[in-house]
Amino acid sequence: MEKINSNIMASFQMLGSRVVSLNVKNDSLSSNIIALGKKDLEISHELVSAEMQEGMLIGIIRLNVSVRIKQDKTRYTLKLCIEGGFSAPQEMGNDNFKRMMSLNGIASLYSIARAHICTISSQSFADGSIMLPMIDVTKYSKNLDHQEKEP
Repeated sequence: MEKINSNIMASFQMLGSRVVSLNVKNDSLSSNIIALGKKDLEISHELVSAEMQEGMLIGIIRLNVSVRIKQDKTRYTLKLCIEGGFSAPQEMGNDNFKRMMSLNGIASLYSIARAHICTISSQSFADGSIMLPMIDVTKYSKNLDHQEKEP
């Protein structure tokens, strides 16, 4: 096993994360809705801040994840808002730092959100849980860039 030292550590680092809000609505007594229901997943993000503090770039990004499952008239909805704090040396530059938050930051927060949603949904039903799919954050980012450029 290799000892982690400054030679292999990334300059972009996650400082921490927090759940800002969580909303669960469950009309189902059965976990059949997980297997049989129609699932919708929506994600969005917001760059809350990116600024210089004591020679370091410090930023916060907010990720919103919404899961809806519907089977007939039965619904399960879970909405999670999570924030993460990130840092980088000032040499990275503000534009590169924002780009890193929009890619690596979202990837990190989405992984945390997946774990939260799996745990919360497993406690919402007698058995079963919701495992969100992995996403390609690069494609997500490109889709957002494309949407912003459209008139």
